[in-house]
Amino acid sequence: PASFVVHNLLATSRSLQKNRSNEDAWHGRLNHLTQHVQTCVSESESKMKDVISRLEMKLEESEEQRRNDVIEFEKRLERMEDTAQIQRRRELEDLEKRILK
Repeated sequence: PASFVVHNLLATSRSLQKNRSNEDAWHGRLNHLTQHVQTCVSESESKMKDVISRLEMKLEESEEQRRNDVIEFEKRLERMEDTAQIQRRRELEDLEKRILK
């Protein structure tokens, strides 16, 4: 975490500032910390890209499923309307037969 890096950096800088002969050690430690932070950031970016990619795929799948559900619902509705129309026609025919008798 960044707080650990900052804490480490501050602790190291205080101890090394007292002794200027450790200038190389200071730069070495700073370079090491910089590389570590860059590695962590790169890994985090890679993980984030993977997560975003998976979420985009799930979104596409859910949108496709929603479209399929809408199509299926429209087909069911059409069948129900056809069935209701057939039923009304039969009822009308039965009513006409009763009236004509």
